[in-house]
Amino acid sequence: MATTLKEECMHWHGKFTDGITLALGIASGQNVSKTDFIELTNLADEKMYADKDSFYKTSGLKRRS
Repeated sequence: MATTLKEECMHWHGKFTDGITLALGIASGQNVSKTDFIELTNLADEKMYADKDSFYKTSGLKRRS
């Protein structure tokens, strides 16, 4: 699901911008020892920031220009 969503974003072109990128962090109750909303949120956040880091490393773009 995440890969498909990111691929769709890569091919999108709009009126005011050529494209968009998307950083995702997905976590489920299977990723933690107990279903704890705070723990799930933190795990999803970590995954989203890792996804962002990967994008900037491979694209050569800078985070803030």
